[in-house]
Amino acid sequence: MGEKKAAALLFAACIILLLLVRARYSAPSCPGCNVLMITLDVLPASHLGTYGYSRNTTPNIDAFAAKSWLFEKAVSPTHITFDSDASILLGRPIKKARLGALAMSAPNYFMERAGLAGDLMLPEFLLRKGYYTFRRSCVDWAFPRGLGGDFQERVIGDCFVPGASEWEGLDEAAPAEISRLPRPFFAFYNSFYLHDPYDDGNVTPFFYPEYPGRLRNATLDFMRSYVANGVYYGTDTGNESWELSAEDLAWIVSRYDDKLRREDEAVGKILGFLNESGRLGDTIVVITSEHGEELGASLVHQSFGHGGLSAQTVHVPLIIRVPGAKPRRIGSLVQTTDIYGFLASVLGFEPPRGVSKTALLSGREYAFSFEGRDSGKGGSVITADGLKVQRAVEGNLIVSRVDFGTDEEIPSDERAPAWLIAAVDREIAKSS
Repeated sequence: MGEKKAAALLFAACIILLLLVRARYSAPSCPGCNVLMITLDVLPASHLGTYGYSRNTTPNIDAFAAKSWLFEKAVSPTHITFDSDASILLGRPIKKARLGALAMSAPNYFMERAGLAGDLMLPEFLLRKGYYTFRRSCVDWAFPRGLGGDFQERVIGDCFVPGASEWEGLDEAAPAEISRLPRPFFAFYNSFYLHDPYDDGNVTPFFYPEYPGRLRNATLDFMRSYVANGVYYGTDTGNESWELSAEDLAWIVSRYDDKLRREDEAVGKILGFLNESGRLGDTIVVITSEHGEELGASLVHQSFGHGGLSAQTVHVPLIIRVPGAKPRRIGSLVQTTDIYGFLASVLGFEPPRGVSKTALLSGREYAFSFEGRDSGKGGSVITADGLKVQRAVEGNLIVSRVDFGTDEEIPSDERAPAWLIAAVDREIAKSS
């Protein structure tokens, strides 16, 4: 009897363990729910309070994250906005070079040539399931109609720009737009407000108002200037090289954080409207970023902007609230391309071929990001424990260690595993 009882207890323990594992990795269910996706371009995870940042840059997003699912190690597919948006909506990394002129002029031929015949982007997938698809963006680009990336309704404007008279700010427009959309809807809002220039003249210094240096009147536009190895060079300096002090570097980061605080206020207004109107009860909300921004944390790249695959440009926030789902922090490694399959599963649909419905919950062995420059075939893979292996455009390997808490990236002399090197080369070939 003792042995039988012990065996029965062991069996029961195994069943309980199995149920716990399934509960951990099972997706919530919300059939018929609306979907609101907000992407905040050039936002690294390390600059949000809920991800451990010391400054109170995002109190509204932080409060929302406390009631949602927060993914601690979410990786973007690239450091270029268009490519990242296309990849997120397609459910796997795809480079802009494969979404070129052929995609617009001859989509059917393009899809066959690119090996994408039969694939659907998320808006087209949901449209076929009875959803109304809407997009507000700050850039007037259309994804290939042949891939279903062309939304039923698009509004183009300067989203999240305080003080702009010619365009209505997204935080003012969204409540009226969301209220009138037919249900169920998929609404995709892009904000480019955080993009440089960091000092657009509309935001009063909040985090470092006492800064006395010569960069106080600089626009900090890293499309026309750059910082490398402690030197600032650009149109703000009359094309002269300025060596930067610690105070100068702190000012650059502070101006970015000032804009982030303003953007958080705008997001807070949208979330507040959803809560007060009762729409949070039937709307899935996703907050993420196309890619992050280099803000001085990397000892490998040592720059500002998003010209490469540093930890700060690929480690992005990912916060998802599903009505009825209990809050949780998820520490497994995921990619923003996994959002597609997760949403399909939560809504009760089987995602298209090639789109995983479980990756966002089960995690990945590695996450891949590709070099966004059309002429370059490069990319990087990163593991959950922070080992990063990058194949540079020039062909050489760069090995580093990443701290997901701070996005600090430190060069490493360790030997990269052969399987990880093979993985980065394989993924580069697939995405290019």
